[in-house]
Amino acid sequence: MARPRTPLGKAELTGAAAKDPQRFRDRSEPASEPLGSPPAYLSAEAKTAWREFAAEWPWLTRSDRKALGVICLLWEVIERGDAGVNEFKEFRLQCSAFGGNPTTRTKIYQPKTDDEDDPFAGFEGKPN
Repeated sequence: MARPRTPLGKAELTGAAAKDPQRFRDRSEPASEPLGSPPAYLSAEAKTAWREFAAEWPWLTRSDRKALGVICLLWEVIERGDAGVNEFKEFRLQCSAFGGNPTTRTKIYQPKTDDEDDPFAGFEGKPN
């Protein structure tokens, strides 16, 4: 079985694109717009869930709208208390697909912000 193709964004971040530019010459990342507001067909509870997921998963884009709508509808059923085992399993599966749990979140590129403190920064250059 062939290895899966490395996405261009990952190749640029890891330096693979600079190492072998010919390999990534004809690749491009698909353009996508921001996620946007929740669709009108969602109930008020599902729209609240949409906004919460959008805040928790900032990597979502417009192309994720339909699948996120499904997650919001599942969450509404769970919140209402009408969910069975299948709804919980599907919700867990969908969250995993979106990088919404600790294991799958590590696969999502999240750039560090400047306000993150380095706990070891105060020890640099200080004598013992």
